[in-house]
Amino acid sequence: MTRRELVKAAIAHREAERIPYFIDINPDAWEKLKPLAGDPDPAGVFGRRRAGHRGAVVELGRAGRTTGGAPTCRPRANHVVGVGSYKEYAESIKRAREANDKYLLVRIYGSHFEKANFARGIEGFLADIGGNVAFARRFLTRIIDRNMVMLENMLTAPEIDGVLLGSDWGSQKDLLMSPESWHDLIRPASSGSTT
Repeated sequence: MTRRELVKAAIAHREAERIPYFIDINPDAWEKLKPLAGDPDPAGVFGRRRAGHRGAVVELGRAGRTTGGAPTCRPRANHVVGVGSYKEYAESIKRAREANDKYLLVRIYGSHFEKANFARGIEGFLADIGGNVAFARRFLTRIIDRNMVMLENMLTAPEIDGVLLGSDWGSQKDLLMSPESWHDLIRPASSGSTT
């Protein structure tokens, strides 16, 4: 059974020879584990490689982050985080499929909520949710529209087996916003329905 077949069997709740695993480790944790692992590269230990496209994240200028109200400035053109292109991404996915028998999971982190946080700052966007719901809704809708274009471009590769959309709405104790705000603003796009 290939590693790809193993994951597909687990997803389908079928019997498999072993349980598949996915370990995502951040650089700080890896530095602490590296002496125990005996390998300088986490891919050598965990058998994981990343293929390449990172979407652009645009940060608003200082006025957009600190006014407490809706942004008063346009995004800073010189402050876009992200590299790669859809063509490079498609080529890296093809190379990954040809090189191994793994289940290819596209990980897309930075949901609409997180991208709003990146642009406005966590305090600024939570203030928007609490005090300017109409702005927060328009802002999230614009982000979702752009996320959909990105997904439509990325998910055309037939080599992809699955997609993991990541987001973080809470602390160790509770949601970062009221449950009503989450159901109103965040949940519709997170569940695939924006109506």
